[in-house]
Amino acid sequence: MKPVYRATFALCYLALTGAFAQAAAPPAARVPDADTYTATYRQIWQHVGDRYQCGDIHGWAAFEHKYDGKLTTHDALRVAVDDMLSAARDARVRLLTSPEAQRYQARRAGGYAGVGLSFETRHFVTDSVTIKKVLVDSTAEDANLWEGDVVEAVNGTSLAGVPFDAVADLLKGKPGTLVTLSIAERAGRQKREVSVKRDLDGTLGVEITLENPTKLFRITYVMHASPAEKSGIKEGDLIVSIDGYIANHLSEDDAREHLRGKMGTVAALKIRRDGKERDVSVVRGVVPNWGLFIGLRSSWSGRNRALTQVELKSLDWDDVFTMIDHYMDDMNKGDASIVDLRGCEGTPEAAARVAARFIASGELLRFTARDGSVTTEVVFSVNNDRVLKRTVTVRNGNQSQVTTQDVETVPAVFKQKLVVLIDGKTRGVAAAVASVLKRSGNGTLVGSPTSPDYVVNRTESFGEGDAALYVQMPALLITDDAGKSLSRVYPDRRVWFGDAMKEAKDELCGMYWYTDPMFIGIGVAGSLFAIIAVCLVVSARRAARQEAAEKALSQEHDSASGCCGEATGGGAQNVGGSPEESNEPVGKPAGSAEPLPDAGSANPQSDNLKPTPAPVEQSNASDADKDEPTGGSKWPLWAVLGVMALVVSGLVYLNHRMHQPPSGAKAEVIVEFYTDGSADCDDQAAVIERLKREYDGPVRFETIDVRKQPFLTPEVVGETTEKVSHVPMIRVRYHWLDKDGKHISSGSQSGGARTKRDLVRDIETAETNLNYQYPCSEKIVRHRGRL
Repeated sequence: MKPVYRATFALCYLALTGAFAQAAAPPAARVPDADTYTATYRQIWQHVGDRYQCGDIHGWAAFEHKYDGKLTTHDALRVAVDDMLSAARDARVRLLTSPEAQRYQARRAGGYAGVGLSFETRHFVTDSVTIKKVLVDSTAEDANLWEGDVVEAVNGTSLAGVPFDAVADLLKGKPGTLVTLSIAERAGRQKREVSVKRDLDGTLGVEITLENPTKLFRITYVMHASPAEKSGIKEGDLIVSIDGYIANHLSEDDAREHLRGKMGTVAALKIRRDGKERDVSVVRGVVPNWGLFIGLRSSWSGRNRALTQVELKSLDWDDVFTMIDHYMDDMNKGDASIVDLRGCEGTPEAAARVAARFIASGELLRFTARDGSVTTEVVFSVNNDRVLKRTVTVRNGNQSQVTTQDVETVPAVFKQKLVVLIDGKTRGVAAAVASVLKRSGNGTLVGSPTSPDYVVNRTESFGEGDAALYVQMPALLITDDAGKSLSRVYPDRRVWFGDAMKEAKDELCGMYWYTDPMFIGIGVAGSLFAIIAVCLVVSARRAARQEAAEKALSQEHDSASGCCGEATGGGAQNVGGSPEESNEPVGKPAGSAEPLPDAGSANPQSDNLKPTPAPVEQSNASDADKDEPTGGSKWPLWAVLGVMALVVSGLVYLNHRMHQPPSGAKAEVIVEFYTDGSADCDDQAAVIERLKREYDGPVRFETIDVRKQPFLTPEVVGETTEKVSHVPMIRVRYHWLDKDGKHISSGSQSGGARTKRDLVRDIETAETNLNYQYPCSEKIVRHRGRL
């Protein structure tokens, strides 16, 4: 082949190879050009300028074409948008990263990213369990069971697949009854069936262990409206594997790590339910994180009050009102409820629907929004258990459209006493809900003032995928009926420091600030400081006056001494006569001393010429002041000491009164022994008789024959009717009774056959519980000697 042909063939081969390679290669990702970046920039500029709710942004028009032709990369676009948003000079207008936007979304929804379930580790028996230890003097030892024996079945039921903690329940039972164990064959011992009698406490006296268990994760709780609930997972389901990882090879920490992940990703679970396995895909998302807590709170008068505590992380979750409806029956059964709005914010419609669960009628929420020249005002109200939404649209300053929408019918309204917890992080619609509850008189606010920020922040995304930009800004303005922004909401009961939740519970129970020892101590300390300050001021002024009086007196004495000296040393003065008439020789220098005449001198002329000292002016100071010590009176010190003694005595009295049971109340401890008259109860009856001789006082021992009373109705308030299923049984009850015999508080603890040592501990525990409620009360149980 000629060279020219070879060159032509090579060129054709290369062209065809390149064409095939280009056809087989995946399409290259499209790189955004400068026009795309500029369009995204303009879109953000238009969106923020049209919807920003806090006035016009100064110099905003200058940013429209500021970066034309300059945006060639994504980083340049981000810098330009950040520069543009900073012109608003509002910290609420900012550019978020993708992780920040995800965390903001989760927080606004009152939760976190995940699947929304709780689980625990459960070990299941593979085929058998091993006896680890046989207790001395036990019925297992009497039945000739050995350590190391392998139990395959209990009463004919195979242990394979049974939860390990359920094996102990199979071995336990009524004292004196028989249980049959199937023991596997091992070296020197054949396979056999062993019948063992249960001991007085219903056990066999063995400790068992599990070798090579099968580990699964049992789902203990599925959160409402969580991704797990939406995928059909239920409580009690068993997790066999997570994303292909077998549960038997995972620790609990490993399982949690595999369940966590980014929002939108999928967790592949293999679930076992009713012995059948199936695959479940759960899309990770926002898990609402709030719940209801129900408990008892004792008031200062000694009455227990049933309280419900609802913690709302956010009012942005669309199903928050569904959750409240789910718990409303429990909330209305209690005496009062606490709704915690601290650190809460949310969206208007969800907030209005939540507020409608606590307010029967009236306006709930009013807010405005704008989009360029179009302004929209929305008012939520409730009337006859129906939530209404009224929308007024104003275009270019002219009212153009009014619509009314029926949002929903409220299924149940809270009717008990309500306390709402607020703080400086309660903002936006959450603060508006607190305001309307206070204004309607349906709730008492406790905590600190809310935030003055009455706007609703919105986060919008611009762009797609990892290149998306997330812009946050105030998009809604909450107003009153006059169109003005709401002001800060102040609580009815201010909590300056300490636990605000405790203050809320005290408010519900009628324990006001003047009954709280902490506030009493603060008041007393302030009063003492004021008294001491007044006493010091009075003492200082009195000392200053006394010092001034003494100084004036000293000056007067000095002045009087000066006058006398001048009269004595100045010589005789010529009052009206001539020099010749004077006794002084003419020419004698003035001021010269002349010897004074003797006392017995008879020269009258000499006596008449003797100078008379000037009279000393009397001081205004009283004799009492002259006798008073220089340091001032001691009465302020004694007054302060007297006031302190009175205050301390008052505090001791108040503390004694506040922690004492109501007048006429009586404490009781009752030990009930349930018997059917059989021989199995004789040992327990002997223990009770010994205790009767060693205890006295309000401890009462009662023997109850279940053959005569098969169904027992306890006297203790709050306990349900129970049937005694086995004897002997011991129940230790304790309660406080008021003067009319009604229960103030009560409790009980029960168990099967009890040793003397266990019964002593139960009685002393009952006494501890009684004295815990009223720590200043007398000792209830008087114990004779040590048992």
